[in-house]
Amino acid sequence: MTFDISQWLKNIRKGAQEFEIKPWMTVAVLVLMLGLLGLGLVAWIVPGIAQAVMDTPVPPTVIATAAITDTVATPIPTPSIPPTPTPIPQVYVVWTETASVYLLAEPGASIIAAIPNGKQVEIRSDDADTTIGGILWKPVRYEMVDGWLAEYEISVIQDGYLLLGEPGTSLFKETEGSIDRWLSEGTPYHVIEEQDHWIRVLLPDEIEGWISKNAVAAP
Repeated sequence: MTFDISQWLKNIRKGAQEFEIKPWMTVAVLVLMLGLLGLGLVAWIVPGIAQAVMDTPVPPTVIATAAITDTVATPIPTPSIPPTPTPIPQVYVVWTETASVYLLAEPGASIIAAIPNGKQVEIRSDDADTTIGGILWKPVRYEMVDGWLAEYEISVIQDGYLLLGEPGTSLFKETEGSIDRWLSEGTPYHVIEEQDHWIRVLLPDEIEGWISKNAVAAP
């Protein structure tokens, strides 16, 4: 069955003429009916939407809480200051290729004492160095005796040295190698290292070499 809206409108106009209904009254009725229809639709739709909203689960509110971390101060290590090495005192010693030297009363004058190789002397400050005969002479004191020695007879070495025993020994450049020089009895030296029956030594003139352990040493 088909609804004929044109016929429906004709019937409405016919009825309006019979009952003397004005056109504006018809429009008003139509508007009222449409309004009621709209209200009905709203009343039907809105509860459904409201129910759907009510049925939608609400996620729990998450409150961000700042993590409280116990801050432990890391101690800053105190830099260790290495101890200052104690300087090794340097001393003046008599050292030549002979077993001893002669202490003179004045430069080039008479002998007043014999000083064995390796013995310590003190440089005096009450007299100045002097040059005589092309030799530089230095004022020294040995066992409370004042005199003069040639500069080449005096060497400087760090304290704590050793002395070669009698009769002296040869200095080798390498172990069992060629002989570099002869070291007289009483030659002062420092030990650098030991290897088998050899000793590597440092002499007062900064020369290094090897000597046999058979060379008797005395402190």
